Amino acid sequence: QYGADMTRSMIIPNSVDWKRFESVSHNRKPCHAPWQLAVIGRVVPVKGIIEAIECARKLADMGLDFELNIIGPENEVPCYAALCREKVAYFGLENHVFFRSSMPPEKALEGIDLLLLTSQSEAMPLVVLEAMAASVPVVAHDVGNVADLLGSNSRSETINSPAGFIAPSGANQRNPTPGE
Repeated sequence: QYGADMTRSMIIPNSVDWKRFESVSHNRKPCHAPWQLAVIGRVVPVKGIIEAIECARKLADMGLDFELNIIGPENEVPCYAALCREKVAYFGLENHVFFRSSMPPEKALEGIDLLLLTSQSEAMPLVVLEAMAASVPVVAHDVGNVADLLGSNSRSETINSPAGFIAPSGANQRNPTPGE
């Protein structure tokens, strides 16, 4: 359409093979606990893992029953990974925050109720596309193209909110009822 030589071009839709995520089980039941939250990515400063742990502290202080699974390698910046573990201990979150090793994304998303994207910088995060393919809702910082990926109708939804925004995602999109 824009004049590219089609003999030298290939279209790769969103770089996600959505069929890999068809079998992901999401037994979402109202009022089930503990809620399964996840951050999927390298344990490095730019991914905002400490910010996710601070969010977990607020949830725990509110008395919510949840587990935050931090899924990804810790070997890239070992001192940061150690700091993250120290924060968990300092806040007394050992029964809420769990460090999991890397695994295929379809396995990592299985049973997750909500994906957190706490990254400080992103362009088009693959993990958000994978969560959408697996029908897992996403809470994200307003970085890069994330608002557009999650179907935000307006950038103003995120500009005034330090925590970002929640958008329906995946095949099971629906409009929440008031108070939900």
